[in-house]
Amino acid sequence: MKHVLWIFAGCWLALSPVAQAQNRTVTGTVAAADDGQPIAGANVSVKGTNTGTTTDGGGTYRLAVPDGATLVFSFVGTLTQEIAVGNQTVINVRLQADTRQLEEVVVTALGIQKAAKGLGFSQNSLKNEELTVARTTNLVNSLSGKIPGVRIAGTNGMVGSASSIFIRGFTTFTQSNQPLFVVDGVPIDNGGGQSGTGDAFQFATGPLSVSNSQTGVSNSNRALDLNQDDIETITVLKGPAAAALYGSRAASGAILITTKKGKVGVNKKNTVNYTTSYNVVDVLRYPDYQNEYGRGTSLNAAGAAIRPIYQPNADQSNWGPPIDGRNVASAYTPADRALFGLPDSVRLTAYPNNVRDMFRQGSNMQHNLSFSGATDKSSYYFSYGLLREKGFMESNQLDRHTFAANASSQLTQRLTVGTNAQFIYNTSQRSPIGNQLSNPLFRGWFLPRDYDLKNEPWVRPDGTQVYFNNNTDNPFWTLRNNLYNDDRARFIGNVNATFKLTDWLSYNGRLGTDLFTERRKTIDAIGARGQANHSVAGVGAIGNRSIFRQETSIYNNLTAQRNLTEDLTMNVLVGSELNIMRMLDQGVVGNTTATRDLTNITNAANFVPFEFLDRKRLIGVYANVDLAYKQWAFLQLTGRNDWSSTFRKSNRSYFYPSVSGSVILTDAISSLKGQDVLSFAKLKTAWAKVGREATTYSTDVYYEPANPQDGWPAQLVYPFLGQLGRRLQDAVGNPNLGPEFTRSWEVGTELRFLRNRIGFDLTHFNQRSTNIILSVPVASASGYTSVVQNAGVLESGGWEWSLSVTPIQQNDWRLNIAFNGSRIRNNVISLAPGVQNISLGPFTTAQGRIEAGQPYGVIYANTLQRTPEGQLVINPATGLPSLDTRGVQKVGDPNPNWTGGVTTNLSYKGLSLNFLIDIKRGGTILSRVIGDIRRTGTAAETAELPRFGADGLPLRNYVIDGVLGTLRPDGTFETQGPNNVAITAQQYWSSLYNFNNPGMFVFDGSWTRLREASLTYRIPASVLSRTPFSNLEIGVNGRNLLLWTKVPHIDPEVNVGSNQNVQGIEFNTLPQSRTYGVVFRASF
Repeated sequence: MKHVLWIFAGCWLALSPVAQAQNRTVTGTVAAADDGQPIAGANVSVKGTNTGTTTDGGGTYRLAVPDGATLVFSFVGTLTQEIAVGNQTVINVRLQADTRQLEEVVVTALGIQKAAKGLGFSQNSLKNEELTVARTTNLVNSLSGKIPGVRIAGTNGMVGSASSIFIRGFTTFTQSNQPLFVVDGVPIDNGGGQSGTGDAFQFATGPLSVSNSQTGVSNSNRALDLNQDDIETITVLKGPAAAALYGSRAASGAILITTKKGKVGVNKKNTVNYTTSYNVVDVLRYPDYQNEYGRGTSLNAAGAAIRPIYQPNADQSNWGPPIDGRNVASAYTPADRALFGLPDSVRLTAYPNNVRDMFRQGSNMQHNLSFSGATDKSSYYFSYGLLREKGFMESNQLDRHTFAANASSQLTQRLTVGTNAQFIYNTSQRSPIGNQLSNPLFRGWFLPRDYDLKNEPWVRPDGTQVYFNNNTDNPFWTLRNNLYNDDRARFIGNVNATFKLTDWLSYNGRLGTDLFTERRKTIDAIGARGQANHSVAGVGAIGNRSIFRQETSIYNNLTAQRNLTEDLTMNVLVGSELNIMRMLDQGVVGNTTATRDLTNITNAANFVPFEFLDRKRLIGVYANVDLAYKQWAFLQLTGRNDWSSTFRKSNRSYFYPSVSGSVILTDAISSLKGQDVLSFAKLKTAWAKVGREATTYSTDVYYEPANPQDGWPAQLVYPFLGQLGRRLQDAVGNPNLGPEFTRSWEVGTELRFLRNRIGFDLTHFNQRSTNIILSVPVASASGYTSVVQNAGVLESGGWEWSLSVTPIQQNDWRLNIAFNGSRIRNNVISLAPGVQNISLGPFTTAQGRIEAGQPYGVIYANTLQRTPEGQLVINPATGLPSLDTRGVQKVGDPNPNWTGGVTTNLSYKGLSLNFLIDIKRGGTILSRVIGDIRRTGTAAETAELPRFGADGLPLRNYVIDGVLGTLRPDGTFETQGPNNVAITAQQYWSSLYNFNNPGMFVFDGSWTRLREASLTYRIPASVLSRTPFSNLEIGVNGRNLLLWTKVPHIDPEVNVGSNQNVQGIEFNTLPQSRTYGVVFRASF
């Protein structure tokens, strides 16, 4: 028995190491060999088995392995390593870069990192250094010309003005076509560019409106709040297939913003970074003016030519006598001449720079300081940023303060927690714009050439304004008295946690919010001749407004990764989202103010209060499955179901799927492997269908305050007998309203040649939106004017391409050239029965339209009569054209034929030269500025031919290109051959460019511009090794430096107001800006 026990004990001792080996746990860190940074999401597997795991955010892993196992470490863009475990329990690995692979891992929907080579849908990413070349104020502007299929549409050069971003065209009619913005996994608000929160729904006109085509300022899109120096990467998800996991809010794509985190350095754990820049802000382009003729006219009341008459008070007519030093009457009253000591007559003199005198040299100053660091298990990043932009017009300034804090920590081997937070506080002062007399440029663009704006009086001691014309606000007076001031405090943040349930299953939860409070103070000065902010006819007004908005999102995700076989891997995501939005817009406008310059609202005699509450909730559940076969065939399946409070319960639930796939030909076909000529070849395709919510309160009809005069014959005025009046809205909601749907598909290829030195991508896509929500007219007998319905169909399609070349890559020299472009067509397929068109605004006589059978947003306007062949019809008796009696006609299409950009980077050691050429071909623009300066005789071309003969009478040296003809009763024309009737310069220009026919102000809006340029020098590391600095860099940069366009006088990258859907219409707006300056960066 004793021998048996000894034998049993010996067998136990011999076998026990085997049992222990089966439970051996190996831990370690996976990092990049080049910079030592940890790699999150690297694959760690036991060779020949389905056992494996992935590294966490700090690059660490933990895996149970059997005795004698070999671990396989792999990650996209790196060489795979195999390491025998042996007796080791800690294995740290540094993966070498593989130049034969695409060296890119991208952030996709819900913050999921995926290998770029395996994606079947289109996305593009930009790094921080690509976003900060020109030190822009608005983050959106830094995307211009850099991504195929993405078009940035600027508004004007006002500080903080909005820029719209269109990804693959349009997907809806009148709702927002802007993509969803997501910061560190939290959806945020990028609104405000259209009219300001609430304006578009409740206060489009009248005293409560502070931003439309007639009053107010150019509002900001709220991506302006983000500090580009805090951003690590921006990823653009194009179309529904890429953004399907975000649901209905991402029907127009998504912009994913990942902020900076602390990183583990090779030699140190903490880093301090400081960046400062100073840029001059100037007007990019001024009109070209004539300086030979003064204010006045050479036509009588009947339109007949006469000897020129000097008219000192004419503000819309520079058709007067030659500026030859003659004495002319003063424009001012006897009282003002006595007050300011002005003479009764003045010498007629030209002031070539009087329009430029309205402007000043602006500046953009930025300071950013950050502290960051990391260990193997934790990281932190803190920063403060200050931006101060002084606009190129007086009373225009923007100040922005940003505080950012990001931190994460691995509390246990299974639990990692993190937080991301940003606090932004900005203030701005802006001046009136729009089609109104308080806009300093409304008639300022065509100032009389003999008016000395800079030195003439503009204000009396009592504060009233002085101007040569009593119908228009003096530009300096309106800039200093009609005021718009706002401030906004905003918080964007989230807390998140990841818990590894097993080696292959993990949970991630995220709670995030975006909230802001905005306050607006608007002042209409007593005596304002224009509409200013509130349209109170000069009696003075004070507006106080407060807007609170909060959007909270809660995500719960389960992620599983399994090797189904040695060749087939699967990743599964199952999750849910709860999104809650609440917005409260409150304010009061007081009019008929008593004391000038007293801005307390108690200074007003009459008050109009308002309040608007907007609430909605969205619940979504979703799943995503990724399959990879031998890392050369990839398939992604996604499904999501949303429940939206914007619909009635019966239509609240809607489901949408997506599928995408790709094949890496150079990995799948053995004969293509290892080639230097064809380094990489991929085919990809994607299909998706996604829904879109309705605007809130679209399913019912509501009471609203009755207007002061509500349309009854008795003209009842409320309050009436002490009672407030309310009425039902004219537009009725629809309880059967359902979601819009957008179906999209795309196919494409990605090719790399000569060890990735040449790259070419090509994608063809199509998007079709159905059940688009629009207002449909109903019979007036119903008591309503319209009802909301699902009816419209819109289709967008086109091509995207990019070509990158590295022609020089040797020793210390490197040259990269990249060209991207896209051609997109947006076609309105159908509207609802009885709906002929939908006006996008901004005016009746010039408007963007949605019309079946036409491209989206075509321009309609009043114009002149033409024959069916397009020739102007000229009256044989006068030699002048006539207004088309049919009303507004199609005069242009603002959609470009194609857009593109060329980016070049040349570097030698520490010296780097970058520039971006932005290209737009096609797309028309209707410019009121061009029409006005030609109509009034201010433009240089109006004086190319002499206006008067030796006898002082107007010369008839112009003939309008057209045919002589008359209109028959049946609407046809009786023509008499080419026009040969000579007319004067004033008759020619004022008839062709009269403000009654803005359809003649249409031009080809193509451009080529030097959008960005920078030259930087980085101090060599060998020099810095003896200093506390790890990096020192100095450079010069610029934006909008050069412009080539056929459009005369203006930069065609301008748009009326800040409306995000109507494009290609400019009405006396501010010009675009040009910036140039210096930048300095230091790290230690």
